[in-house]
Amino acid sequence: MKLLKRLRARVDALVTAGDAGARGPVDPRLLPARRVRQRFRERGGDSRAALRGALEQLAGLRVELEDDARWARLVRMVHETGDVWNAEDWPRGFDPLVCAASLCEHVAFECARCPIGRRQGERSCAHPQTAYGRVGELVREGERAALRAHLDQLEGTLREELAALDVGR
Repeated sequence: MKLLKRLRARVDALVTAGDAGARGPVDPRLLPARRVRQRFRERGGDSRAALRGALEQLAGLRVELEDDARWARLVRMVHETGDVWNAEDWPRGFDPLVCAASLCEHVAFECARCPIGRRQGERSCAHPQTAYGRVGELVREGERAALRAHLDQLEGTLREELAALDVGR
């Protein structure tokens, strides 16, 4: 329960910090891609909204990761799908790109324009060795601790990009 409260506080701080379009606290849960894209547009559809949306999705993934039953369900879901890239949208399936949906929407799926895509040689996150591709691989392998560490790095990257936008205001 303490972890959930910390996650909620982190997301609330990220969402409301300097965001006049924030609509109050956000429940840290993984949302379907359709809802992520809708929320991104409601928040102005800019770079900040995209980065904050991606951070919120990662916080939602952490909720799944930290609960034993949810984690087991997530791993089982990925195994049943076989290839995470063929998965149904959350919550019926898990495609790691659901965590990047706001970023993808913002750049119209042009990876060279995405802050994450630029850092990985303009490659799509559909590749297993990219930032979000690695998320899918770690879930498939059931590597909970490695996924935690990877999410720490990915969140750090997204925060750096968000801070760079704030500096450039």
